[in-house]
Amino acid sequence: MKFLKWLLSKEIQIKVYSKHGEQSYNVNAWLDKNVNLEHSNSYLNTISSVIFSYVRPNKPGYTKIHERSGKVILEFMKNNENINVIARELRDLYI
Repeated sequence: MKFLKWLLSKEIQIKVYSKHGEQSYNVNAWLDKNVNLEHSNSYLNTISSVIFSYVRPNKPGYTKIHERSGKVILEFMKNNENINVIARELRDLYI
């Protein structure tokens, strides 16, 4: 537990992770002036995407539903299918 606390600490996340091109979990590293200077503001430029990004559910069977819905959407895009039919197919996958 001590190791994990150390590893995830603000200081290590800023001084070690960012120096080695790793993506810090600690928001303080993302906002750190020196980290952003070293990485052309890439952390600051992407932090809103990280904060507001969608995290997929961790429910049993979700991966299969995700794969199937991707195929449905791909077919819709390839074949210019009716949006109502596709919406119904996607809804049925999730019910």
